[in-house]
Amino acid sequence: MGRRWLVGTAMLFGGATSVSAQSRATGMTPALDSIIREAATSSGFMGTVLVANRSRILYQRQTGMANATWSIPNAATTRFRVASVTKQVTALLIMQYVQSGQLRLNGSIADYLPWFAADTARRVTLELLLTHMSGLRDLDDVPGYYASDDSTLRTHSDVVRRYLMAAPEWTPGSRFRYNNADYVILGAILEELSGMSFAALLETRILAPLGMKNTGMVCERTVIPRLAEGYDRNANGILQRQDEPVERYLASGALYSTADDLLRFYRAVDSHRLLSASSTERMFRPNGYGGALGSWQYDWKAAPDSLHPDRPRATARVIERQGWIGAYRGLSAMIPSRGLFVIVIANGGHADLSTLSRGTGIASRIIAAVTSHAPSR
Repeated sequence: MGRRWLVGTAMLFGGATSVSAQSRATGMTPALDSIIREAATSSGFMGTVLVANRSRILYQRQTGMANATWSIPNAATTRFRVASVTKQVTALLIMQYVQSGQLRLNGSIADYLPWFAADTARRVTLELLLTHMSGLRDLDDVPGYYASDDSTLRTHSDVVRRYLMAAPEWTPGSRFRYNNADYVILGAILEELSGMSFAALLETRILAPLGMKNTGMVCERTVIPRLAEGYDRNANGILQRQDEPVERYLASGALYSTADDLLRFYRAVDSHRLLSASSTERMFRPNGYGGALGSWQYDWKAAPDSLHPDRPRATARVIERQGWIGAYRGLSAMIPSRGLFVIVIANGGHADLSTLSRGTGIASRIIAAVTSHAPSR
């Protein structure tokens, strides 16, 4: 399996890095090339990796297939399902309304969804939803929900009314539990407040202003040009399509985008085009477990070098977000002190992008290479 996949990777490994960027980041390009090739061989990684600073793209590579049936390789223009990276965008929309005074982080569901079961709605604030401390039912516990094609579930409110108004399973605010339902409720609040669908609100407030023309919400019944399919390899090394519907994740995970479009988003966040400096700081301010609003912020530290245990370990303060739905996996990392942005999106394989906070895995190796070599600006 490994040899066959390595040959395919060598054929498909593409992308471009400018000569000027390479000269400024000597050592980063071969280091990242090596990491991606190894991930493709060992875990079947297919997708895209982009590294940039505030002024230029320093590195961009793609590997693997966007559509194996038609032999279409991943490219810079390939659109990927980015899973829970969506939550970062949803949180920013909420913060825009907080900044304008139309929402309050300490406001409750009852303040914004008058039809929500009152006893529950009064106990759960927007901040608890944003930080997964609501105690509400998890949509993962609803059999068949994500694969459902029920045409009566058209909006976020439809889903909330059907599944999410039960009493909290524990005292809100007393415990963390990652829960997609929290962000579906936030999506319902945004739709109620704006009078628009979540997709239309996203287009109006973020996508159109930033020129993000390759980003939107997945609709399983609609053909989306250049959207990558999901894949993995079986025990015999044969590439197989790994279908995983994402539309029902709604504001918690149904976004698709390109690495270039996501870079537009993160640069706009960094330069306060979408939120003021104070609102941006509040959005990314970590609580006791490192959880910010739609993101995590913490001090990353590279794993020890077993060959050189006394060598200083790279460190960086990062703001990051991961997503994972089947073969669709995403990771964004911002390093504000150095003005660096790292975007990794996968549509194939089983590389774990969620281990950055532990200083291990492909994500940590990429960050280590970037912090060691990438020029800041």
